[in-house]
Amino acid sequence: MKSLFILNLKKLLKNKEIVFWALLFPIILSTIFHIVFDGIRNRDNFETLKVNYVSTNFTAEDKAFLVEEMLTNKAEYIKNEGTDKAQTVKIFALSEKTKAEAEKEFKKDKTIYFYKEDGAFKIKASSQNISTAILQTFIDDYQNFIKVTTLLVAESNGTLSFQDAMNKHVASYAYTYDFDSGDKKIDYVNNYHYTVLAMAIIYGAFLATEQAKIFQPNSFAFAKRVTVSGASRTKLLVSALLSSLVVQTAIIALYIAILVFIFKVTFANIGLALLAALIGVILVNINGFFIGIVFNKLSQNAVIAIIILAGTIGGFLSGMMISSMKFFVGTKMPLLSYININALISDSFVSLDFGNMTRYWNNMLAMTVIGVILFGVTLIKFNRESNK
Repeated sequence: MKSLFILNLKKLLKNKEIVFWALLFPIILSTIFHIVFDGIRNRDNFETLKVNYVSTNFTAEDKAFLVEEMLTNKAEYIKNEGTDKAQTVKIFALSEKTKAEAEKEFKKDKTIYFYKEDGAFKIKASSQNISTAILQTFIDDYQNFIKVTTLLVAESNGTLSFQDAMNKHVASYAYTYDFDSGDKKIDYVNNYHYTVLAMAIIYGAFLATEQAKIFQPNSFAFAKRVTVSGASRTKLLVSALLSSLVVQTAIIALYIAILVFIFKVTFANIGLALLAALIGVILVNINGFFIGIVFNKLSQNAVIAIIILAGTIGGFLSGMMISSMKFFVGTKMPLLSYININALISDSFVSLDFGNMTRYWNNMLAMTVIGVILFGVTLIKFNRESNK
């Protein structure tokens, strides 16, 4: 096993083209983004967001906690105004309106508003952008807060009222709604780097498909030699997969270090960001072996085209070229966001920035499910080939 692993490792590292796509190409893209957007990072133009709300159907808790406590009192932004200059501003300027008034202002100057219908909060906006994303984050946090409070009431067996449970939860709930700009907590330029990082992880499929060639003796001479040697196919699979994982993990770790220390990209929670990257690496390697083993009749050019298209189109839908595309897809085609590996990886980093842990863990779950399915299908095809 050890000798097979070392053999696969050496073979992989000798392939200069794969190293280029897996590491150097993402660094080139990040360098371009850094040059273009560095001035934006050091000075931002954030202005308080004008938002109307229709309180019809709001409960007393909706008004007291969501509107007054969260959106009015706690939602603040530390605006970076240049060298060592910062100003704390309110994220939202809220105004209560009737539905007719809110709709009139929306048609006149596109002022977004939110309301409650059939027990659910809804946001009316002309397009999905960073403003609606921020507002949706606060609403999601509030709804999670209500769920926890309701659970406390149920667990108390009637000894706690809803208000008492809410007060108890508030006392233990560490909520801080400060969105920092520049090189602090929230940096909207980071989204571009996140999508490139996700694309770099996806291009790791080149490593996996390269290693999967060892199971194609009819197409590659070295695979035929290995087959004739009588080496265990199971050991070959494990050693090939491990060598691919080790090399890509090292490449992504190096790339993340470059993002953090050279390009000054900040992650809200570096530990969970690394976890997302690791799960992404594992998923992409499984995907590479899935392509190489299940679709082993494809030409090498076809495999390369599939991986490049997956990375490029996935990056586009994740907002790498047009930032608003990410929000459009998330709202209009949410299912696509959960099967787009690039979106799952990059959105995990964005979710951490906005403190949306529910979305982060949903992304982790989606990647895990996809990985299990692809690995299962790959093993089925692998076992069939082994039994021939």
